[in-house]
Amino acid sequence: MTELLADEARLRTLADRWAVSLPGDRDKYLERQESLATSIEKQEKLIEDAVPEYIKAGMEPAVASAAVKKLREEVQGWRKQFEEVQHWLSEHEQAQARANAIISLAHFSRERLANLDAAKKAEIFGMFRIAVLPENGRFVKRSGTPCQVTTWHHETGTLVPPDVSETQWEAAREVIAQYHGPRHFSMTSLDLRQALKGMLHRLRHGAEWSEIESWGHAEAIRQRQGVWFRSGAWQALMKHLTTDGQGTVAYRHPTIPLLHVVGEICSGALTLMGPTKDHLTELTDGGSGNPISGMFRELALGAEKIARAITRDRDHRNPSRITG
Repeated sequence: MTELLADEARLRTLADRWAVSLPGDRDKYLERQESLATSIEKQEKLIEDAVPEYIKAGMEPAVASAAVKKLREEVQGWRKQFEEVQHWLSEHEQAQARANAIISLAHFSRERLANLDAAKKAEIFGMFRIAVLPENGRFVKRSGTPCQVTTWHHETGTLVPPDVSETQWEAAREVIAQYHGPRHFSMTSLDLRQALKGMLHRLRHGAEWSEIESWGHAEAIRQRQGVWFRSGAWQALMKHLTTDGQGTVAYRHPTIPLLHVVGEICSGALTLMGPTKDHLTELTDGGSGNPISGMFRELALGAEKIARAITRDRDHRNPSRITG
């Protein structure tokens, strides 16, 4: 959680994803809002001004009444559509305001979340409704002695390099030759470069020795790797092949099921539900002055300013005759 809340780039990605999560096209909704407002204004003007003029000109009152009724029904339908459009736009703008507030979390959490006791950590988890969901899985303990090479990679953090090309093999062979004489290379039926590929594949993917037969005789490859490791050739070779920093972490077989960590931002942390500072205080720290919940108070107040700015911009773009 600390890493997530301090990672501004990741929070921005999550926020952007959240901001566009509502279905629909905002620009099209804005166009629709403007179109409906114009239609409503014209229709009401027609009812208020044009129809009385028609009656003065001799239109039958019953006909005029029926016409006005039809016009008002159309206005009522347009107003309902207008309210739906406004509701969608309001939700979209609130989502955008919350998204901006999420990004602001990065600035508040870098120092304050580093050293929390268990109770305060629990509160943060409660705010974000964190749940850890394990997948169903069955794990079988592997028999036999642990592989010394795999253990060495895990303990030292040495990366598993990419496969060695033909041009790279000559230099790699020279590294091995510092630990083994010419007979080591001549008295074998193994293609040592292909055997090395099988060794590296096994380390990357946690494969069984029996699964690397495509690179040569599996038992012969296993024994050759053991010889290289005991002589120090393997360690030197890995150092040579990872000098450029390329490689992957040696595979670790899972000892627990795959865990999915899920959560959501609940109203206590960010959602702006109250117009007053007192209500914001109640939402963010329950009025108790708790320092951890309280750290969100400034964030909530800042997000409220964002929301007010969005509202002012909306009102500026849509005069009261439209939004009313």
